[in-house]
Amino acid sequence: MSAHQPTYHPGVLDTPANYSVLEQLARTWVNHNPDNNRTGWGLHTTCLPSPGTNSETIPGKFHFLCQDYQEELSFTLVPGGVRNRGGANEQFSGVVEYSQSIQDLAGNGLHEENGMYLWLDTLYNHPADDQSIMTDIGYPELSAGAGSDGPVYVPPYSISRSGTIPHGSTVLLLGKYSQGSGRPKFPHGTAA
Repeated sequence: MSAHQPTYHPGVLDTPANYSVLEQLARTWVNHNPDNNRTGWGLHTTCLPSPGTNSETIPGKFHFLCQDYQEELSFTLVPGGVRNRGGANEQFSGVVEYSQSIQDLAGNGLHEENGMYLWLDTLYNHPADDQSIMTDIGYPELSAGAGSDGPVYVPPYSISRSGTIPHGSTVLLLGKYSQGSGRPKFPHGTAA
């Protein structure tokens, strides 16, 4: 910022990021004991097209792969509210970066993925003025105070996940968080 530009700091920028329930993820999770490499807690299954299978030979032949695996999933809080600028509304998202690595018991890679979880529940109405435009390195096209005073759009979702898998797949999921109590209840079998 040059010396002739005014300093502009909306109060929300000085507020710590709101990660909400996502903050509980911040750590590394594993399904094996790294001290003795004890595993067998995961079972990976997938149906793979046999080599040479193509669209002209569908249904083709498939191989059902079933393997024990070990997994490491790390979550890191991105410091501060990540600012999504522009327009009549601004968003300061609590962002959690994740990295997932899954290998078979011989250490061969089965799945790699990285991405972000975003807590999107907080929107701020931030009317533009000469000072904010200069600070954001914008160029006013309307006179000061000529911005919209209309309703604030609030998206129907509060949480997002974006992920990338190295063989060319990406995912963007949007959802709404609903308050629950305690950990999720997973079904389990009986002892053999």
